[in-house]
Amino acid sequence: MNFFDSIKFFWNNHIRRKLTSTLMLFVVVGLCLISLVYQYFSRSDSVSLAAIAGAVVVPFQKGVNAAGGFLFRAEEKHNDLESARKQIEELEKENEKLKMEADLNRGLVRENEELRSLVRAKERLSEYDMITCSVIGAEASGVFRRFTIDRGSIDGLKVNMNVINGDGLIGYISQVGLNFSVVTCILEDGINVSAMTKNGHDNCIVTGSMELAASGEMVIENALSSVDLEGDSTLVTSFISDKYLPGLLIGYVTENTLNPGKLTRSGKVRCSVDFSHIHEVMVIRTMKEKAEE
Repeated sequence: MNFFDSIKFFWNNHIRRKLTSTLMLFVVVGLCLISLVYQYFSRSDSVSLAAIAGAVVVPFQKGVNAAGGFLFRAEEKHNDLESARKQIEELEKENEKLKMEADLNRGLVRENEELRSLVRAKERLSEYDMITCSVIGAEASGVFRRFTIDRGSIDGLKVNMNVINGDGLIGYISQVGLNFSVVTCILEDGINVSAMTKNGHDNCIVTGSMELAASGEMVIENALSSVDLEGDSTLVTSFISDKYLPGLLIGYVTENTLNPGKLTRSGKVRCSVDFSHIHEVMVIRTMKEKAEE
């Protein structure tokens, strides 16, 4: 290789390559400068790179903002629903609490009225020796036909003593323990009570019936056809009863019909006592035979 060939080889492999790279760099930089200058002087008549970038970036940014707004609203809605659900749960709990308080208040009012009626009955029957008792046990059915009270022989209670409340006659003591007693109600099937009209003193028999017990009614039997059960519909215990003291309110006649032969009447009587709600009662410790003496 001669001298000229060596120079040509060095130019092609070293100098020319560097010049080409440098030249291209200068060309690119120059074009950018020319473009910027041209855009500056003619920006009102041409589309700039910023406009091009804006055309691409702005919709993308709007989409990002829309997605972010949607997620924010969804999260806000979820928080609102969660807050509303918590408020509903709190209101339901408060409502249940108020219902319990209302039930308790109604119970207290009913108990207070029951005690008041007992006091009035005690004043009305002041000639009898009476003691107040509480119901501590009853049958599972909704209507009281037998129940247990918290007084017994140590309190002077005996079998056949009459049991009343402020509304009228409930029944009699059928079993006595040391500190408890069992009361059989006049609603019990087959229980007979000798009754009379409150004003006319006409006698009849009132009998407990299983079919009518649920409605608090009893059957009227053996009433003479002359008895005016419509004009004098209040029935009380009669003087000829062998167990019940006279004048205790039984109930009110709701139906009466003339039997075949037209000698007697039959019908129904609605008891004055609400046998589905009995809490406090009074036992009349004065027995029928002692009252007659």
